[in-house]
Amino acid sequence: MDDRVVCVATEEIRATEAAKRQCAENVASDAIDENRQTQAELRRPCRLLRPEIVQDGDAYGAFYPDLPRGGDPGHLQGWGETPDAAEKDFDANYYRKAHVAGEDVKL
Repeated sequence: MDDRVVCVATEEIRATEAAKRQCAENVASDAIDENRQTQAELRRPCRLLRPEIVQDGDAYGAFYPDLPRGGDPGHLQGWGETPDAAEKDFDANYYRKAHVAGEDVKL
């Protein structure tokens, strides 16, 4: 076999192996990123506290269970045009109340 053919074949094999390694690294990196996003989602206050979601006309409310719903600003709740928006408002209110109370909140 010609040495040039062997050299070209060897380079092609190395390139293929390098591409496979890069692909594996990308897959691993994507999996790590996805895991971080999943963990962040699971640590949201609305996921941990599981507020009750109710529809009130065109709006949705997220209320922490066992607390009055009289609109008292001291109670933890969230509002939005969709259930997701209500949960996001609930999360924001949770962190706002924790900040006002001077608590270092880590979920």
